[in-house]
Amino acid sequence: MTWRNFEQDRYSRQIASGFQYLAFEPELEAEYREAVIDEQRGAARICAMFGLIVWTGFALLDFKRLSDANLWNHIDWQVRLWLGGRWTIWLVLLIGILKARNPRFHYDALYWFGYVAIGAVAATTAHIARLKGVIAVDSSLIVVVVAAFMPLGFTFYRAVAGAMIVAFIGTTFLLSGSDLRPGPERLQLAAILLMAIPVAAIGGFLRERSARFNFLLQRKAALEATTDPLTGLPNRRWLAAHADTVLRQAARNADDVVVAMVDIDHFKKFNDRYGHMEGDAVIRLVGRSLAEIARRPMDIVARTGGEEFCVLLYKTTKDAGHKLFCEALERLSDTRIAHEGSPHTLLTASIGATHHKGHATLDDLMARADKALYTAKVQGRAQIIWSA
Repeated sequence: MTWRNFEQDRYSRQIASGFQYLAFEPELEAEYREAVIDEQRGAARICAMFGLIVWTGFALLDFKRLSDANLWNHIDWQVRLWLGGRWTIWLVLLIGILKARNPRFHYDALYWFGYVAIGAVAATTAHIARLKGVIAVDSSLIVVVVAAFMPLGFTFYRAVAGAMIVAFIGTTFLLSGSDLRPGPERLQLAAILLMAIPVAAIGGFLRERSARFNFLLQRKAALEATTDPLTGLPNRRWLAAHADTVLRQAARNADDVVVAMVDIDHFKKFNDRYGHMEGDAVIRLVGRSLAEIARRPMDIVARTGGEEFCVLLYKTTKDAGHKLFCEALERLSDTRIAHEGSPHTLLTASIGATHHKGHATLDDLMARADKALYTAKVQGRAQIIWSA
């Protein structure tokens, strides 16, 4: 787990800079989209199921309308388009409901294209019905336009785009020369259809703005609860949760794991001589040095208290771990930070480490590493000692 500046975490930065146009910085925007898809997955499936029920009702009603108009005996390409579009959308809705059950499936693209298709088919079938002398409910398109802003996993702008496409298709049919209804009636319906977009969009905008702000606050709070504010490293709570996953994986695969406890030598004397501000700077420096050797996703460096750190390296042998710890100590030594309260006259750190393969708990490994750290201190500090 790499080091990061907690004071400048991306959630705080985004809150400070704002999001006037409902857009975060690219990395955070992708994270928000993932969260929305997961959060709205259940609601989106419910909306899709309700849509399927309503659509099935219209599809069944088609049989009666076609029979009343005596069109079953005169099925031309328009009627085929009518029926084909209706039942294709029915199939798309069913697929969307089933696919959304998979937590790994990003249903939002399918739902958006499905939504636009629903609007296009609804407008087309209504237009064909009018041409055939069958009763058609144009006002249903208003419901479709408003539905774009329901919890379907869309961002605000995608919802607006979908609603505008549906409204454009509907108004195109309403204002076409083939529609024989009086002009004022068609214009009135087209105007209502277009006005539905800004009315629904205002509510959609305010809801998403609130959702984005709450997302930032929740993620910031979660980060604060699991991150050390001085170094930006994970704290003991984050370490415990992460280590549980890593050690379970290691036990299943009989993988090598290295755990080390790191302590800054004579840190109290350093604080007393140079002040707490310098002491804090040293803690951050050591944290960064250790983070450089734990860059892989399953590795972690955590500040466990005061001047003490814990390092967990997954799939790392004892020899490989020793080499990495030597690099960290050399990196610290290269800073040449004076420490007149230490026999070494420079800032140093001691490391107690343990290597394990198979099942183990974090507490057991930390206890073994801590015992080795104690030995390192007794033997003169500024060194690496491995547990037996």
